[in-house]
Amino acid sequence: MTTPIATLAARGTASPTRRARNVPFLDSLRGLAAIYVLFVHARWLLWEGFISGYFQHSDVYPPLAKVVVYLLLGLSWGSQVVLLFFVLSGFVIHLPQALRRAESGVGAPLHWPTYYRRRAMRIYPPFLFALALTFVVDRAGMAAGLPVYFEPTILNLDFRPAHDLGTLVGNLAFTMTVYVQPFGTNGPFWSLMYEWWFYMLYPLFWWIARRSFGRATALMVGLYALSFFPTLWPLELARVVFGRMILWWLGVILAEIYAGNVRLRLSRLALLMLLAVPLAPLEIFATPSTPQLRSLADLAWAAVFVGLIAGLLAWRNRGGSLRLLEALQSLAPFSYTLYVTHFPIQLFLCGLLIRQAPDGRLPSDVRWIFIGAGICIVVAYAAHFLVERPFLSRRRGPESATLSKPTISAPSGV
Repeated sequence: MTTPIATLAARGTASPTRRARNVPFLDSLRGLAAIYVLFVHARWLLWEGFISGYFQHSDVYPPLAKVVVYLLLGLSWGSQVVLLFFVLSGFVIHLPQALRRAESGVGAPLHWPTYYRRRAMRIYPPFLFALALTFVVDRAGMAAGLPVYFEPTILNLDFRPAHDLGTLVGNLAFTMTVYVQPFGTNGPFWSLMYEWWFYMLYPLFWWIARRSFGRATALMVGLYALSFFPTLWPLELARVVFGRMILWWLGVILAEIYAGNVRLRLSRLALLMLLAVPLAPLEIFATPSTPQLRSLADLAWAAVFVGLIAGLLAWRNRGGSLRLLEALQSLAPFSYTLYVTHFPIQLFLCGLLIRQAPDGRLPSDVRWIFIGAGICIVVAYAAHFLVERPFLSRRRGPESATLSKPTISAPSGV
């Protein structure tokens, strides 16, 4: 059973929020999610595939490679796992406020300038580096005449990059996928657009939630429902953002439950979220004329991830060990940089592999998946010391009184 933080404080427990803030396994989840997305794209861009490749000539694969091929079938939910980032982000951003409200009965006001400065410092340095890296790698591939940059080659998708000023400005303003396409070949930038606007809108919703968390949640649900009706929105960007911000808000609700502000056991929440599992496959039936099905499927996936995190929190609160999961924390510090840099590198390698193949096909050797993923990990790990770690270590100004952080760093866009 979840023990409310306020109850612990009333019992005189010293530093009742210390254990509540110490949730390092969430860092591990963030790192694992980034690695998963990395391998999803590596399997897609650096290997011939199951149906069009392995299934046609499985006899050329040695026994161990066949085992790996079937294990790789689990790398089929890249876009869904990105929704885990949204849930984690909402939880971590709101957790300090939820715990403070549990202790004192009222949430502390956000210091808006400090909050926005921290969010900008978290998002922009790796993002600017990724923009520059994307431009350099794309241009190198185009200069080398790699066909993947000029014509559809992988699953008949067109990767021809846009490097013009308008696209760059649109990406810097986080309007990609709505008004401009992601810069260059860096398709994963799509999630940063959402994450940025979730961050920007959170203080407004927290201002409402301080007075009534139920009203803030009802407003979020209402805006989500209205997103199904495009003609009602004068601003398309707002409709698109609120069509997914409810996924992020589920993480906020989980933080309220975890802090004890909402009377619901974490174990029961985990079981309740299992009811969303049958709705997750709805995306299979989604078409351009029925985007609502995809939206409902995304909501179902986010609910499943809430249940997963709630189950892990409940297990830990009952004395269960998460040491094996927490041991993977080392994946987290560079996970954001890895997410925003890996795709153009893998696409460049894809172009090289296609050009050197006599039949213009991707290789059947599954080792290329791991080679490509390894290169991306090395680049991201080195880069994060320059564009991520220095900015996370800075703690200035009056924010300590109004925006103290959990022990884990907030997930961003990934």
